[in-house]
Amino acid sequence: MWHSEDMTEAALESTRRVLASFGYTEVDIQGMRVPLASNAVPPPGAAFGFAVQGGCVSGAVTPDGVNLSASGPVAEWGCNLIGATH
Repeated sequence: MWHSEDMTEAALESTRRVLASFGYTEVDIQGMRVPLASNAVPPPGAAFGFAVQGGCVSGAVTPDGVNLSASGPVAEWGCNLIGATH
């Protein structure tokens, strides 16, 4: 039986492989999170962010699908994902 941690690791690795196959190797990839004050188990999946010419791409891969967003870099962290403390 798969545990949540196993599914998260599989999601991180498969997301990294797919993005690398398109040439995006400098990618910030993290497991899905829940609010810091919550005791909930994070859902399976991976969130990612990376730079492209002229901006950033961020998104998530979950059992429900893939979500993508295009934006500009943020001064504090560029195209990386927001840290867990925000």
